[in-house]
Amino acid sequence: MKKYLCVIPARIGSKRLKKKKIKSFFNKPIIYYPIKIAKQSGLFRKIIVSTDSHLIKKIAEKYGCYVPFLRKKKLSNDTALPTEVLIDVIKKMQIRDEYIFLLYPCNPLLKKIYLKKALKKIIKEKADCIFISKKFGNHPLRSLVFDKKNKFLKLKWKKFEKYNSQNLGTYYHDAGMFYIYKIKTLFKNKKVFPKKTTTVSIKKYESIDINDYEDFNFAKILYKYNTVR
Repeated sequence: MKKYLCVIPARIGSKRLKKKKIKSFFNKPIIYYPIKIAKQSGLFRKIIVSTDSHLIKKIAEKYGCYVPFLRKKKLSNDTALPTEVLIDVIKKMQIRDEYIFLLYPCNPLLKKIYLKKALKKIIKEKADCIFISKKFGNHPLRSLVFDKKNKFLKLKWKKFEKYNSQNLGTYYHDAGMFYIYKIKTLFKNKKVFPKKTTTVSIKKYESIDINDYEDFNFAKILYKYNTVR
């Protein structure tokens, strides 16, 4: 079976939940869980962690990852795109594969079946990118925002006020699990979502993108639920 490369971006900085990539989650650093699934999937010949931290480097290597260099500061801030980090690794490692995986470090609900299903779909559909998504629970076009003048809530898009949510179409958002990119296209346009992007959609309780303490605590509940069911 053909093997691929997996890149896990894991900078040390995070504003809402400090050092979340290595925060203890059921007695293991949270980055351990996607690493474990990546190894168990059998899809990868090498799992590379891109980090700016010696501590994360040490932890990643402990769990069998390869950390060939520390990421530069300009690619370790809040504005750096995941595609920029991926291109940095591809260039430095001189990777010549057709596809490459970008696996997020803070989603302990990742499953092997998602990786394999997404790989099969991107090849079959000849897409440039695929990612795991979820449908919005509440329709985003019915969003409310605070009016800056009177401080009360108002509809963000008033033209959708009389629409029922079911008549506004289905909207998806990134589940914060992983992307697969066609490397040739990635270098051509450097976009997170190139023109030929597709998705594998999962249920709302099958993933959580951890950004703050509320997400972190809810992730524990979901992890237990998904583990025992």
